[in-house]
Amino acid sequence: MLIRGFLSYFLTRGLTGIINFLAIALYTRALSTSDYGEYALIVATVGFINALLFQWIRLVILRFLPKYKKEGKEFLLLGTLFTTYLVILLGITLISIVVLLTEIAPVHLVLCIVLLIISQSIFETILELLRSLLYSRIYGILSVSKATISLLVALFLIKMGFGSFGIVIGLLLGSSLPIIALYVLLKKQPESVTKHLYNGRKPLIR
Repeated sequence: MLIRGFLSYFLTRGLTGIINFLAIALYTRALSTSDYGEYALIVATVGFINALLFQWIRLVILRFLPKYKKEGKEFLLLGTLFTTYLVILLGITLISIVVLLTEIAPVHLVLCIVLLIISQSIFETILELLRSLLYSRIYGILSVSKATISLLVALFLIKMGFGSFGIVIGLLLGSSLPIIALYVLLKKQPESVTKHLYNGRKPLIR
């Protein structure tokens, strides 16, 4: 079980890494220098803020969720983290408003950064939740789906003339659509499908 889980995560990481590497190569060819610079600025800013403000939440989930789940208190932990997440998000929103009012950065740049912070932080937190509960199959499906959707949508929108904004839309859809599909699956929850996705385990969310 442990070896199978390790191999699953290893293959998932490897495949998503290849897709992301391919994406960078294609973006450098498809975008102008200014558009690629804007894209790099957005991604770097989002990555920094995400790591600074939300990484600890994912570490708490990975470290303490299995323990709380054994005690039947997992929703106490998740509720506390969710409340904290909302407080942090409120702080980001207020700072963004100040930045817009003082015209430090363009409106479209701030909007892209905020939307990506929200979508990426939610997606990565859900991945960490799945990883802590050893749901390796759905973890892999979500990870690969996000990378694939992001790349395909971004390339299409770049061809349509959206530039760096097309990549942002691709990343937003890549983070959102797999989560929406997971939610629909959990609502319907056909027994045979959930058994396959969750390695025969009982899903956390009903």
